[in-house]
Amino acid sequence: MPASSPSSELEAALALHQAGQLDAAKDRYLKLLSRFPNQPDALHLLGMAEAGLGQPAEGIARIREALRLQPHFPGAWFNLGNLLQRQGELGEAVGALQRAVRQNPQNPDFLCNLGNCHLLSGTPERAAHLFEEALTLAPKNPVLHHNLGRALMQLGRLAEAAQAMAEAIDLKPDFPKAWEDIAGVLRSLKHYQDSIDAHIQALGFHPQNAALWCNLGECYFETGQFENAEECLSNALEMDGRSVPALCNLGNVHRHFNRFEEAVLCYQRALRVDPGCAEALGNLGCTHLALGRFADAEQVFRSLLETHPEHPSAEWNLAVTLLAAGDFEKAWPAYEVRWRSPHMAPDLREYPQPLWLGETMPEGRSVLVHPEQGLGDCLQFVRYAAMLSGLNCAVHLEVPPPLFTLLKDLPGMASVFPSGAPVPAFDLHCPLMSLPLALSRVAPGDGVTPPPYLGPDAPSLEAWRLRLAPWPGPKIGIVWSGNAKHQNDAHRSPGFGRFVPWLETPGIHFVQLQTEIREVDRDAVANQTRLLRFTESQPDFLQTAALVAHLDLVISCDTALAHLAGAMGKPVWILLPYDADWRWHRQGEDTPWYPSARLFRQTVPGDWDGVFERVHAALLEWWPGGAH
Repeated sequence: MPASSPSSELEAALALHQAGQLDAAKDRYLKLLSRFPNQPDALHLLGMAEAGLGQPAEGIARIREALRLQPHFPGAWFNLGNLLQRQGELGEAVGALQRAVRQNPQNPDFLCNLGNCHLLSGTPERAAHLFEEALTLAPKNPVLHHNLGRALMQLGRLAEAAQAMAEAIDLKPDFPKAWEDIAGVLRSLKHYQDSIDAHIQALGFHPQNAALWCNLGECYFETGQFENAEECLSNALEMDGRSVPALCNLGNVHRHFNRFEEAVLCYQRALRVDPGCAEALGNLGCTHLALGRFADAEQVFRSLLETHPEHPSAEWNLAVTLLAAGDFEKAWPAYEVRWRSPHMAPDLREYPQPLWLGETMPEGRSVLVHPEQGLGDCLQFVRYAAMLSGLNCAVHLEVPPPLFTLLKDLPGMASVFPSGAPVPAFDLHCPLMSLPLALSRVAPGDGVTPPPYLGPDAPSLEAWRLRLAPWPGPKIGIVWSGNAKHQNDAHRSPGFGRFVPWLETPGIHFVQLQTEIREVDRDAVANQTRLLRFTESQPDFLQTAALVAHLDLVISCDTALAHLAGAMGKPVWILLPYDADWRWHRQGEDTPWYPSARLFRQTVPGDWDGVFERVHAALLEWWPGGAH
């Protein structure tokens, strides 16, 4: 019987190989090579069989030998590159795949795998170019569209990445990795609802994927669907109880629901898994701060700064902790870090003239004092401008436009002007809320100017006396919500509905000081017949101050009107959430900022009912005739 030819033996071995019988195929390849040792096809296929049998080093060596014998062998270069990539030899893998592409530039698979190597090598721009080139050859290939999306994602071109991944999904709807990746891209783009939809699709393929549940929970949190967020994050932790992102995000949900102790436990669990986790440390510190545990908060923020000295908010939160604790000697210098915090840095003023923070005495020079943060902050800290003018310097005070008519005649100022108006010539400049630090350095021991330090002019005062004459008897101004854009608005604005029962109190006229009415309160306010409204007569804070001057009491949540009443020395009851702003500290009914103020605090997080019960009792003490 004649001997079989090399080609027939190779075909027999390849049939076994393709049937998955790798050991038998390997034996056939070896027998063939014992007779024909320089057969490149057999060497190449033997190498692939050995790699399939878990012997990658031997497989790579066989394919290299095949390529030594036959250098123009694009398929072998392709497979060599793939094996080298799996072994982490990315440099050599790129070289091998480049040889394959040069020998067969019209093969989209060769271009695709070379692109994948560049992705792994950290050269996504080159990868994107290769995927785009491959798509000209195979425009309906979903893997290529997906890979292009991955490259664009690494390049930060997120909108284009999302589009590429969407095209992959259009071509292949059952593409789990594409759904997972597009969900992540949409989350990064803050297209949270679209990301939610994509996460749900991805979870349909991998319902036990803890990371997907965690990310879906984060998207629900960002869209205000907090119950859904809690459910998803709990699912993630059932599958992976050591998931630090899930623990941190669940802690954030607990904080939203004012469950601060539960939040602390979540962050502490995360830190047991990853003691250096910056997110867990930062959130734990903020939760201690909300609970009034200032020493614990300070310790956590200092630990965070030791391990993450460039953390964007740790210094800021440490400063706020010191302020809330009333440790002003440490707090005011620390508070200067606010200009490095993400939400304050865009407002930093830079001038050719020097920044003055009290390093030298300012007498004989002119100082520009410029505003920052909210209207309430300006009303609270403008008292320091008068102290500065007492140091024999000319103070030019810039103020937010809504406050200009009220503050334009502030005593001791060389000039007062609204933001946006021409700035007078000056020698030095200082942010308004840096004045306590600067003045403590040049005039240590001097007290803070006590209220009243603000008030309306005589004509406005007389005009409002006449306007209010038809309503004799006690008059109380009410404010039920602050700035909707404030980061803590959900906690500090109780809403109009809680005030409604008071409006029936006999003998008292309640006056609406609230100028911006939210949609949720609009109908109730419009239908209330026992509420005096003069909002059209309050175009600015000067007119509001003149109205407040004729009131007997102001009851307000934490907003600019509370500061206005306090600065005027008017009796004001301020309604505070459990995690009140630093200036109100965390306990006590009084405040050094405004001696005429009385603070009503939540004793349990989120418990406005308790606050309003205590205020109502105090109201009946203040006006016994109101009791039914």
